[in-house]
Parts: sequence; C-alpha cells; structure tokens
Amino acid sequence: MDTHAAKYQADNRLSPLTLRHFAAYGAGDFGFAVIYHMVGLFLLYFYTDIYGISAAAAGIIFLIARFWDAVNDPVLGYLSDRTETRWGKYRPYLLFAVLPLAFFNILLFITPDFGSTGKFIWALVIYIGWGMTYTATNLPYGSLAAVYTQNPVERTSLAASRMFFGMPGILFIAIVTPIFVSHFSSETIGYPVAVVFYTIIAVLLIWLVFALVRERVQPAEREPYSIREIFALVYQNKALLLVSAAVLLQGSANTIRMMMAKYYFEYNLKQPDLFQIFMGIVIFTMMIGAVFAAMVNKKASKRSLFIFGMLFFVIGDLGIYFSPYTHLKTIILMTALTGYGSGIVYTLIWALVADTVEYGEWKTGKRAEGVTYASYSFFGKLASAVGGGLGGLLLSVSGYVPHAVQTPAAEHTILALFTLGPVIGGTAAVIVMCFYKLDDELFAKILEELESRRA
Repeated sequence: MDTHAAKYQADNRLSPLTLRHFAAYGAGDFGFAVIYHMVGLFLLYFYTDIYGISAAAAGIIFLIARFWDAVNDPVLGYLSDRTETRWGKYRPYLLFAVLPLAFFNILLFITPDFGSTGKFIWALVIYIGWGMTYTATNLPYGSLAAVYTQNPVERTSLAASRMFFGMPGILFIAIVTPIFVSHFSSETIGYPVAVVFYTIIAVLLIWLVFALVRERVQPAEREPYSIREIFALVYQNKALLLVSAAVLLQGSANTIRMMMAKYYFEYNLKQPDLFQIFMGIVIFTMMIGAVFAAMVNKKASKRSLFIFGMLFFVIGDLGIYFSPYTHLKTIILMTALTGYGSGIVYTLIWALVADTVEYGEWKTGKRAEGVTYASYSFFGKLASAVGGGLGGLLLSVSGYVPHAVQTPAAEHTILALFTLGPVIGGTAAVIVMCFYKLDDELFAKILEELESRRA
C-alpha cells in the first residue's frame, strides 16, 4: 500500500478494509446490475418488437423521463443527506426504497392493451416511476462508498469490487434472459416472469448490503444546506462537473452500443445467437480491465487510467465498424478491446465520484454525499436517455421495421449507432477528462485541510 493510503487511514483512525468488506459492498451491485441492465439491454427491444410502441415513441419516453430526473435526483440527494436514523444516513434506503423499485421494475415488462396512446402513457408513467425509485435506492448505495473509507486506493478497490460483482450480473441477464424467455409460449409472458425472478434476487442482495455495510466516516459536525443551495453546491464542485460530463458522454456512447447490440447481431450479422457470446466476451474483458485498474491505480492517476481505458474502447469500436460481417474473428477481437477499456473506465468513474465529495466539502464547507451522487446519477441516467432516445429516433428515421429484412439504410444506421456513436462519445469524454486536475497530491492536501477544519 502506498504512503498516501497509509496516511489517510491514520488521519481518519479507520481500520483498513478487508476482502470481506469489499465483497459485502460489491455484492449489491449484482442486484443493481440485473435491474438496470435488464432495462438497458432489452427495454427498447421489448417496447418496439413486443409491446408494439414505435421506436420514435420509445425514444421520446426515455427523454421525457430524464427531464423529470433533473428535478427528482437532486431532491432525493438532498433528502438522503438530511436523513438521520439509527442505521445511518444511507442504509435505510436500501432497506425500504428497494420495495417500490421492485414493484415498478416488474410493471415495466407488463403489457396491458390500452391502444397506442394508452400504451405510450402507461410506459411513460411506469418508466418515470422506475427511474425515481431506482435513484432512491442506487444513489444511497453509491454514497456509501464515500462514508465507508476516505482512502483513495480503497475507494478504487471498492469500485473494482462493484465491477467484479456487477459484470457477472450483466452477463447473467444477457445470456439467461433469451434462454429463459424462449421456454414460454410467447415473449409477452416470458419477459415478465424473468423480471420477477431477477427482482427477487436483486432485493435480497441489496438487503444484504444493508445488513453488512456500515457508515464509518463521520464528520464531527456537518454544515447544513438548504434545498435552494443544491445547484450552487454542484456548480462550485468543478471536479464533479467534469466527471459528470465524462459520465454523460461515455455513458451515452455505451448505452447506444449495448442497446444496438441485439439489433446488430440479429439484422446485420443475421446471427442472433452471437449476442450472448458478444456479451460474454464484453463482461469477461471488463472484469480483467477492472482488476487492472485496481492494481495500477496505486501507481497511476485515475485520470490517466480513465483516458487509457477510453482509448481502448474507441479503437475497438472503430475496428468493428471497418470489419466486414464475415470477419467474425476480427469482430470478436475488437469486442474484447472495447470490453477491456470499459472495465477500466467504469471502475475509475465510481472512484472519481467518491473523491469529488471531499473536493466539494473543501470548496464549499458543506459535505453533501447525496447531492454529489445525485448529480452523478442524473448524468448517468441522462446518458441512458440520450443513448436510448437517439437510438430509437434514428432507427425510426432509417426506416427500421421489426421482424423484417432491413433496408440498407436501416442496416447502416444500426451499424453506425453500434460503433461510430460510441467512438464520438468516447473521444469527447477523453477530451473532457484532460481538464480534470484532482490528482493524489491535491487530494492529500484537501484531506489535511478538512482535518484541520474539523479539529
């Protein structure tokens, strides 16, 4: 362990986190992964090819929900920061908010026949409800990292633990779902049954985090802030704004890519069974990238590692774009590169967000984990909306028709969204992170000053 890490532990009088601590926290991300990525991987396809909503209508639903999150997420962050219970600030949400999340998660894949307008309204209301309850549960879960340890190396290891458990959750969803659904008489029945099963698993794992994780970082006295100050707290936190912008760009890129994957293998390659293999390769290489990030972070800055990972992501997608459909080995190799880069990037994002909590407290004098993670959550969900909305709208414009042979224009749109969209977003994220200045030296200075203030 480096000297900085040891110093942080001594200053805060916190015992080092052990493998048990990392596993207890990370296990919850398997639960969140099966909820979030069931939506990310299959909801657009479910809306267009099963429920009968047009691709354009689905895109509009995603965008409207994100506009609502601009209000909802900061308010939930504010409420979590002001929560005081015998269980702490954030743990109670894992116990209680997960129940309405489970309710809306199941309703997302229910298909009442209300006519075209009724279907649109139903899908919009349920998706907004899902987004609100997901934030109310996932935001406190993310905030726990900032009150679990102030050691930046341990925070990266916590993020790697989330990846280690979360990535199998994505793989589980991607591989098991098509097989599970195929055993039912129709996808209209298969998808809801699968989601009920996944939701039960998720709730139990999130409750496990509540039972095992404790809030260890307790500032001597918190400076209260009002709900009107939320925007100012975020605006003054330049490090958070840069990370959030990178999250928006990289997240939009990855959302488009993952949503288009099923279309790419079904309509472009005309080998839908390769979708599971694709996801397996992505997840396996993401886990390798996560381990690499946790190991190298002791010697390299988070910003440098983030840029390094994004370059792999961009190169891999460019390689897929220029690979003929018959060159499957090349496509697989490029897929592995994108997965490896993604694993590095996602591990660093969670650790970067945790570091911005202290930066914000240093700048404003007010500690606000909830608002910090609310900002991250909002930009992450906005990325999902931009990716999903843009994908749906461009599919509609291209002339995409479900369950049919696609026109050359539609095929090329799917290919471009699957590859060039991520290239553009990933490159922009690299440019943004070039301006990020919160390195280990500055972070050490920040912690020293915060300790002096509290003393």
